[in-house]
Amino acid sequence: MNDDAKPVSVAVVCEEDGEHATAMAAYLRSQNLTDVEWFAPRDVDDVDEAVCDRRVGRVVFVDLTALLDAIWDQEIQFDRWLSAGARVSFANPPGSTPTRAVEAAAIVEPIPAVVFESWRQWNRRHRRRQVVAGAILSGIALAAGFALIA
Repeated sequence: MNDDAKPVSVAVVCEEDGEHATAMAAYLRSQNLTDVEWFAPRDVDDVDEAVCDRRVGRVVFVDLTALLDAIWDQEIQFDRWLSAGARVSFANPPGSTPTRAVEAAAIVEPIPAVVFESWRQWNRRHRRRQVVAGAILSGIALAAGFALIA
């Protein structure tokens, strides 16, 4: 998305002609969302930029997995999305069937923030474990080096 583009209030992360396009279009109609901009999942970094710049206030993903993949791959700065007050929803919310997706959408919108906070805490613990493992391996390598020299 370039700087000359008009502000968009709703971004849709889904291939416009992909396998989930029909379900996404049905969800958007059910929510009366007509002024949307579609982004391919590979362009989620453009969505991230728009949300962080507050040009987008709501992002609709196909499902929770699509959002989590972007978070795990560090393609979006979800903490900035939370501070910007971005609303995240899903055409196929977790635990729903396609026919019940619209009913369940309002229930699951807080899930991304909870999942992200859990991931952030897990990632802190994981980094600590990596530091400890690195220190141990460095100590072993130093000891082996001294053993070879001596």
